[in-house]
Amino acid sequence: MVITIVVNSIGLLNKCESMINLMSKRIPDVDAIIKAVAEKALQDGIITADERDLLVSIQYSATQLEVYIEEALEDGIINRKEAAKIKKLEDELIQKAWKVAEADGEITSEEKELIEALIKVLKKKRKQISK
Repeated sequence: MVITIVVNSIGLLNKCESMINLMSKRIPDVDAIIKAVAEKALQDGIITADERDLLVSIQYSATQLEVYIEEALEDGIINRKEAAKIKKLEDELIQKAWKVAEADGEITSEEKELIEALIKVLKKKRKQISK
């Protein structure tokens, strides 16, 4: 009986570790996304008001994406419908970033570089999900 409990506990522990590894591969780290985009914004040593607004918008949308992925992973897998929704949320995040960038009537080269950095990070995260 004790052996069975220990074996079952080890099996449960292994299952939990597998789930944590799976989730860490699939959940986009909002901090990593913001850090990558903020580093791009800081390359010239200054974060302008436009860049700040863009970073806030990206952080909000990336958090929504992260929450959805966490919910989708509650059963341990991301099915096709959930994957499509994740792709849609990523696309919306990028579209929102472009809208914020052009809100003042002009997309600066810095804003464009920030959005390109965002796209690069999301593509990298998407590759991690598909592994």
